[in-house]
Amino acid sequence: MARYYVEPHNFTEDTVTIVGDDVKHIRNVLRGAVGDKLTICDCCGTVYDTEIASIDTEIVCKILDKKPDENEPDVRLTVVQAIPKGDKMESIIQKCVELGVSRIIPVYSEFTVVKADPKGDANKLVRWQRIAKEAAKQCCRGIIPTVDAPAKLKNVAKPDEDEVGLMAWERGMGDPRDIIKSCGNKVRILIGSEGGFSAQEAQWAQDNGYTLISMGPRILRSETAGPALSAAIMFATGNWNNRQER
Repeated sequence: MARYYVEPHNFTEDTVTIVGDDVKHIRNVLRGAVGDKLTICDCCGTVYDTEIASIDTEIVCKILDKKPDENEPDVRLTVVQAIPKGDKMESIIQKCVELGVSRIIPVYSEFTVVKADPKGDANKLVRWQRIAKEAAKQCCRGIIPTVDAPAKLKNVAKPDEDEVGLMAWERGMGDPRDIIKSCGNKVRILIGSEGGFSAQEAQWAQDNGYTLISMGPRILRSETAGPALSAAIMFATGNWNNRQER
Protein backbone atom coordinates (compact mmCIF):
# COMPACT_ATOMS: atom_id res chain seq x y z
CA MET A 1 0.00 0.00 0.00
CA ALA A 2 1.28 3.47 -0.89
CA ARG A 3 2.39 5.73 1.96
CA TYR A 4 1.55 9.39 2.33
CA TYR A 5 3.65 11.82 4.35
CA VAL A 6 1.86 14.45 6.41
CA GLU A 7 3.46 17.08 8.62
CA PRO A 8 2.82 16.62 12.37
CA HIS A 9 0.80 19.84 12.67
CA ASN A 10 -1.91 18.27 10.49
CA PHE A 11 -2.61 15.56 13.08
CA THR A 12 -5.12 15.63 15.91
CA GLU A 13 -5.65 12.89 18.45
CA ASP A 14 -8.18 11.12 16.20
CA THR A 15 -7.69 12.48 12.66
CA VAL A 16 -5.12 13.49 10.09
CA THR A 17 -5.67 15.99 7.27
CA ILE A 18 -4.00 15.51 3.88
CA VAL A 19 -3.38 18.66 1.82
CA GLY A 20 -1.55 19.61 -1.36
CA ASP A 21 -0.73 17.43 -4.37
CA ASP A 22 -1.53 14.19 -2.55
CA VAL A 23 -5.18 15.22 -2.44
CA LYS A 24 -5.33 15.35 -6.25
CA HIS A 25 -3.54 12.02 -6.54
CA ILE A 26 -5.84 10.24 -4.11
CA ARG A 27 -9.03 11.85 -5.45
CA ASN A 28 -8.38 11.91 -9.22
CA VAL A 29 -5.86 9.13 -9.89
CA LEU A 30 -6.72 6.54 -7.26
CA ARG A 31 -10.42 7.48 -7.27
CA GLY A 32 -10.35 7.43 -3.49
CA ALA A 33 -13.64 7.33 -1.63
CA VAL A 34 -14.91 7.59 1.92
CA GLY A 35 -14.08 4.36 3.72
CA ASP A 36 -10.87 3.63 1.76
CA LYS A 37 -7.84 2.76 3.86
CA LEU A 38 -4.63 4.83 3.68
CA THR A 39 -1.23 4.43 5.31
CA ILE A 40 0.14 7.75 6.55
CA CYS A 41 3.51 8.68 8.08
CA ASP A 42 4.06 11.71 10.28
CA CYS A 43 7.64 12.28 9.00
CA CYS A 44 8.92 11.49 12.51
CA GLY A 45 8.97 7.69 12.47
CA THR A 46 5.36 6.79 13.30
CA VAL A 47 3.05 5.12 10.79
CA TYR A 48 -0.76 5.36 10.96
CA ASP A 49 -3.47 3.09 9.58
CA THR A 50 -6.33 5.39 8.59
CA GLU A 51 -9.69 5.46 6.86
CA ILE A 52 -10.93 8.31 4.66
CA ALA A 53 -13.70 10.21 6.45
CA SER A 54 -14.24 13.04 3.95
CA ILE A 55 -12.87 14.23 0.60
CA ASP A 56 -12.93 17.81 -0.67
CA THR A 57 -10.08 20.26 -1.23
CA GLU A 58 -8.56 18.43 1.75
CA ILE A 59 -8.86 14.80 2.78
CA VAL A 60 -9.67 14.06 6.41
CA CYS A 61 -8.82 10.57 7.62
CA LYS A 62 -9.83 8.83 10.83
CA ILE A 63 -6.89 7.26 12.67
CA LEU A 64 -7.48 3.55 13.27
CA ASP A 65 -4.07 2.53 14.62
CA LYS A 66 -0.52 3.82 14.97
CA LYS A 67 2.84 2.19 15.60
CA PRO A 68 6.56 2.91 15.33
CA ASP A 69 7.79 2.46 11.79
CA GLU A 70 9.81 -0.74 11.46
CA ASN A 71 11.52 0.32 8.24
CA GLU A 72 13.79 2.88 9.92
CA PRO A 73 17.36 1.83 10.82
CA ASP A 74 18.62 1.96 14.40
CA VAL A 75 21.62 4.02 13.32
CA ARG A 76 21.26 7.71 12.44
CA LEU A 77 23.56 8.18 9.48
CA THR A 78 24.52 11.61 8.10
CA VAL A 79 26.28 11.91 4.74
CA VAL A 80 28.35 15.06 4.22
CA GLN A 81 28.84 15.09 0.45
CA ALA A 82 31.10 17.45 -1.48
CA ILE A 83 28.97 18.50 -4.45
CA PRO A 84 29.99 16.77 -7.71
CA LYS A 85 29.46 18.07 -11.24
CA GLY A 86 26.25 17.74 -13.23
CA ASP A 87 23.27 15.90 -11.78
CA LYS A 88 25.29 13.33 -9.83
CA MET A 89 24.10 14.79 -6.52
CA GLU A 90 20.57 13.76 -7.41
CA SER A 91 21.58 10.12 -7.76
CA ILE A 92 23.58 10.27 -4.52
CA ILE A 93 20.57 11.61 -2.61
CA GLN A 94 18.22 9.03 -4.09
CA LYS A 95 20.47 6.05 -3.32
CA CYS A 96 21.41 7.27 0.17
CA VAL A 97 17.74 7.71 1.09
CA GLU A 98 16.98 4.20 -0.15
CA LEU A 99 19.82 2.84 1.98
CA GLY A 100 18.55 4.43 5.21
CA VAL A 101 20.51 7.69 5.50
CA SER A 102 18.82 10.22 7.79
CA ARG A 103 20.47 13.46 6.66
CA ILE A 104 22.45 14.67 3.67
CA ILE A 105 24.62 17.80 3.86
CA PRO A 106 25.91 19.09 0.50
CA VAL A 107 29.17 21.02 0.89
CA TYR A 108 31.73 22.98 -1.07
CA SER A 109 35.27 21.72 -0.51
CA GLU A 110 38.66 22.84 -1.82
CA PHE A 111 38.53 20.65 -4.93
CA THR A 112 34.82 21.07 -5.68
CA VAL A 113 34.46 22.09 -9.32
CA VAL A 114 30.93 23.46 -8.86
CA LYS A 115 30.93 27.01 -7.49
CA ALA A 116 28.53 28.44 -4.94
CA ASP A 117 25.58 30.28 -6.46
CA PRO A 118 22.94 31.43 -3.93
CA LYS A 119 20.08 31.56 -6.45
CA GLY A 120 21.09 28.35 -8.20
CA ASP A 121 21.68 26.60 -4.88
CA ALA A 122 18.19 27.53 -3.69
CA ASN A 123 16.68 25.98 -6.82
CA LYS A 124 18.83 22.88 -6.45
CA LEU A 125 17.80 22.48 -2.82
CA VAL A 126 14.10 22.44 -3.74
CA ARG A 127 14.78 19.71 -6.30
CA TRP A 128 17.04 17.72 -3.97
CA GLN A 129 14.42 17.78 -1.23
CA ARG A 130 11.77 16.60 -3.69
CA ILE A 131 14.03 13.74 -4.79
CA ALA A 132 14.54 12.74 -1.14
CA LYS A 133 10.78 12.72 -0.57
CA GLU A 134 10.10 10.66 -3.70
CA ALA A 135 12.82 8.17 -2.76
CA ALA A 136 11.45 7.89 0.78
CA LYS A 137 7.99 7.12 -0.59
CA GLN A 138 9.33 4.56 -3.05
CA CYS A 139 11.20 2.57 -0.42
CA CYS A 140 8.63 3.02 2.38
CA ARG A 141 10.76 5.04 4.79
CA GLY A 142 9.22 6.16 8.06
CA ILE A 143 10.74 9.64 7.71
CA ILE A 144 11.67 11.98 4.89
CA PRO A 145 15.43 12.44 5.27
CA THR A 146 16.69 16.00 5.53
CA VAL A 147 18.70 17.61 2.73
CA ASP A 148 20.48 20.73 3.99
CA ALA A 149 21.27 23.87 2.01
CA PRO A 150 24.75 23.79 0.45
CA ALA A 151 27.45 25.29 2.65
CA LYS A 152 31.21 25.42 3.06
CA LEU A 153 32.72 22.18 4.35
CA LYS A 154 34.28 23.52 7.53
CA ASN A 155 31.11 25.41 8.51
CA VAL A 156 28.86 22.33 8.78
CA ALA A 157 30.90 19.13 8.72
CA LYS A 158 32.12 18.84 12.33
CA PRO A 159 30.63 15.74 14.02
CA ASP A 160 28.53 16.03 17.16
CA GLU A 161 30.13 14.92 20.41
CA ASP A 162 28.22 11.61 20.41
CA GLU A 163 28.71 11.00 16.69
CA VAL A 164 31.32 8.76 15.03
CA GLY A 165 32.98 10.62 12.14
CA LEU A 166 34.49 8.77 9.16
CA MET A 167 36.22 10.49 6.24
CA ALA A 168 36.67 8.48 3.05
CA TRP A 169 40.11 9.43 1.75
CA GLU A 170 42.38 7.70 -0.74
CA ARG A 171 45.30 8.00 1.67
CA GLY A 172 43.32 6.97 4.72
CA MET A 173 44.85 4.14 6.70
CA GLY A 174 41.96 3.11 8.93
CA ASP A 175 40.35 -0.24 8.17
CA PRO A 176 36.60 0.51 7.95
CA ARG A 177 35.62 -3.07 8.83
CA ASP A 178 36.75 -2.81 12.44
CA ILE A 179 35.78 0.86 12.82
CA ILE A 180 32.24 0.44 11.49
CA LYS A 181 31.59 -2.56 13.73
CA SER A 182 32.28 -0.38 16.76
CA CYS A 183 30.06 2.51 15.62
CA GLY A 184 27.32 3.70 17.93
CA ASN A 185 23.89 4.81 16.77
CA LYS A 186 25.07 8.11 15.27
CA VAL A 187 27.54 8.17 12.38
CA ARG A 188 28.67 10.97 10.07
CA ILE A 189 30.58 10.20 6.88
CA LEU A 190 32.50 12.70 4.78
CA ILE A 191 32.71 12.09 1.01
CA GLY A 192 34.71 14.14 -1.47
CA SER A 193 33.85 15.41 -4.95
CA GLU A 194 35.67 14.30 -8.14
CA GLY A 195 39.00 15.62 -6.88
CA GLY A 196 38.67 14.15 -3.40
CA PHE A 197 39.93 16.12 -0.39
CA SER A 198 43.13 18.06 0.05
CA ALA A 199 45.71 17.10 2.65
CA GLN A 200 44.75 20.24 4.58
CA GLU A 201 41.10 19.19 4.65
CA ALA A 202 42.06 15.69 5.78
CA GLN A 203 44.11 17.19 8.60
CA TRP A 204 41.18 19.44 9.56
CA ALA A 205 38.87 16.43 9.61
CA GLN A 206 41.27 14.46 11.78
CA ASP A 207 41.65 17.38 14.16
CA ASN A 208 37.86 17.53 14.48
CA GLY A 209 37.24 13.90 15.36
CA TYR A 210 37.11 12.10 12.01
CA THR A 211 38.90 8.82 11.39
CA LEU A 212 40.42 8.74 7.91
CA ILE A 213 39.46 5.46 6.29
CA SER A 214 40.33 3.75 3.05
CA MET A 215 37.60 2.60 0.67
CA GLY A 216 39.84 -0.18 -0.65
CA PRO A 217 42.45 -0.47 -3.40
CA ARG A 218 40.13 0.86 -6.12
CA ILE A 219 39.40 4.58 -6.42
CA LEU A 220 35.62 5.05 -6.32
CA ARG A 221 33.73 7.79 -8.07
CA SER A 222 32.17 10.45 -5.88
CA GLU A 223 28.67 9.21 -6.67
CA THR A 224 29.68 5.64 -5.73
CA ALA A 225 31.56 6.24 -2.47
CA GLY A 226 28.70 7.66 -0.38
CA PRO A 227 26.14 4.94 -1.15
CA ALA A 228 28.83 2.23 -0.88
CA LEU A 229 29.95 3.34 2.58
CA SER A 230 26.34 3.88 3.68
CA ALA A 231 25.48 0.31 2.66
CA ALA A 232 28.53 -1.03 4.51
CA ILE A 233 27.51 0.81 7.68
CA MET A 234 23.93 -0.48 7.48
CA PHE A 235 25.21 -4.03 7.02
CA ALA A 236 27.80 -3.85 9.81
CA THR A 237 25.35 -2.33 12.32
CA GLY A 238 22.68 -4.99 11.75
CA ASN A 239 20.35 -2.79 9.71
CA TRP A 240 20.45 -4.99 6.62
CA ASN A 241 18.31 -7.74 8.12
CA ASN A 242 14.57 -7.71 8.62
CA ARG A 243 13.55 -6.08 11.89
CA GLN A 244 12.39 -9.35 13.42
CA GLU A 245 15.83 -10.89 12.84
CA ARG A 246 17.72 -8.14 14.70
